[in-house]
Amino acid sequence: VKECRAKIAAACGLERDGLEARKDEINILIQEVVESLDAKKSSQPSSCCEELGVESKNPRRAYLVTLSHTDKEEGADGQKLVPPGTYTRMEVRDFFLGALLSTQANRDQPLAFTSMAVFQERHATGQIHYHVALSADKCFRFAPLKRHLLAAHGLASHWSGKTDGYAGCIAYCYLPSPTKAVEELDPTPELWPSNHPPLSEASRGSVSAQKLEAHREDQRRKRAGKGKAEQRVREVDLWPIIVRENILPDEVCAEKLMAYAKRSGGQALVEFCFANWDKLPGIVAKSWKTEKVEDLVAAASQSRLEILEGACSAPCTCTGQWACFADAILSQNGHDPVEWRKAVRDSLVGGRSKGTLVCHAGFEGNEGKSFLFRPLPLVFGEDNVFVTPPKSAFPLLGLEKARVVWLDDWRFNEEIVSWAVQLLWFEGASFVIARPQNLYSGHLRYVKDDPLFITTLQSDLHALKGKLKQGDLDMMVKRLKLFEFKQKVTIPSHVAKGCGSCFAHFILGPGLQTRVLRSEAAKRGATPSGETPEPKRMMCLSWTVDDVCTYIADLELGHVVAAFRDNAVDGRMLASLSETDLVSELGLKPLQARKVKDRLT
Repeated sequence: VKECRAKIAAACGLERDGLEARKDEINILIQEVVESLDAKKSSQPSSCCEELGVESKNPRRAYLVTLSHTDKEEGADGQKLVPPGTYTRMEVRDFFLGALLSTQANRDQPLAFTSMAVFQERHATGQIHYHVALSADKCFRFAPLKRHLLAAHGLASHWSGKTDGYAGCIAYCYLPSPTKAVEELDPTPELWPSNHPPLSEASRGSVSAQKLEAHREDQRRKRAGKGKAEQRVREVDLWPIIVRENILPDEVCAEKLMAYAKRSGGQALVEFCFANWDKLPGIVAKSWKTEKVEDLVAAASQSRLEILEGACSAPCTCTGQWACFADAILSQNGHDPVEWRKAVRDSLVGGRSKGTLVCHAGFEGNEGKSFLFRPLPLVFGEDNVFVTPPKSAFPLLGLEKARVVWLDDWRFNEEIVSWAVQLLWFEGASFVIARPQNLYSGHLRYVKDDPLFITTLQSDLHALKGKLKQGDLDMMVKRLKLFEFKQKVTIPSHVAKGCGSCFAHFILGPGLQTRVLRSEAAKRGATPSGETPEPKRMMCLSWTVDDVCTYIADLELGHVVAAFRDNAVDGRMLASLSETDLVSELGLKPLQARKVKDRLT
């Protein structure tokens, strides 16, 4: 190596020891060249199967591959070289796909390319070279592919990566730079597969809270290197902090943000929080929406019944007591729980229409009429439930964004929403939502079918107010599915908050619960264990005798339904029965008894 340095120095017109001061750098360069040549000499024919696993250092899923022009007919190792301009863009694309195929034979989990773009660039001399942006479904070593391209097609390639992944590789070829004019860029690159996104999108990398924070810190360091102060804080800069510090949108979120700013955020963040104090709760809420926007979009594509079914897998927060109280409240007031569940389920499935609006009418209060609807925001999300609006110029603003409407303690007050609009709203017809014209362009015609659930007092429902006539009240009552509540009830605070999981199980009923539980078990790959965990056994405690009979029939055990009915087996009794009891007292066979208990897990 020392002799090589001396020859390089002489060739450059330097003294024999002219490069000694940089010997470490030259040693590294020479070592890389030697290792590269050794790798080429020891390479096997490209048809053999080679491992393309995760790289041991700096693994990548995306690469920028350069096929440079060469006038040489063969490389240093004697391999034949072909100028890239000999091939078309499509041929280059096919060469890469072929190289992947030849190196992945007989693999259980072969590597797959997900995207590719072939860019052709022309030198001022007219010579052609290619840049190929490439991404795969997992990290891989590129050496086998590189050897195949050289051996099969005479293409020498240089592989490199970009910090922005595939988007960075595309941007390098698609966007002009100080050293590459727009005229030099390829106007018609070859894109693969056929559904490859437009380059305007593919050249932009994904954005996350972590990337945004890293970019801001990088900019702060660069500005400090130039003697400049930190850039001003923007609202979006708080998104990473809010997520990382888990600052939730509650009544003290502004204080939590300022506390963090004083402790670790620096002067710029403190000044921003101080100047925008009243906006901080809104920024916190907006940040969490941004963080979870993919989940919100996915939820928006689900039907209300699918959301309800999904809530069945949520953890129970009441040890199963919500369903017991719900069953007791309905029964004490003379309502069949099965009928009430069906009314709520039909409203969620069919949406608002005349006669399907479930309305709880009490006489004094504390009858539990609001308790039954309180889990709605837990199931559908607070942002997706439109609640009783206050008196204002635009009371229904935001209704168009909801999935469910819950008008708690609704007084049918014309001072909030006119009687005519209420009639249209409750019967499923379209109507106009007024909006402030300094913020919106025009008003909005509301045509959605979001179901409504109302709690009110009998006196408000039947009292003539203002210019209303008896016919107006009769029309309103026809739009409601009324359930009256007279018996007062005391509910423990931890149960009164509601439980989304128990509400979902209660509304769906045993038949649909069985379907949901089977689906959840399939997702988990679970097998019956013969044991019934307590939280899941609690779901049947509110079942009536009819519910239990429906459950048994759904299990294709209709021949014993009569025995369950004759013995008045309700949900609570079913949960307490052992497999032995089911066999000896109700006539099931041992495997049938196991089936009955297993389906409750």
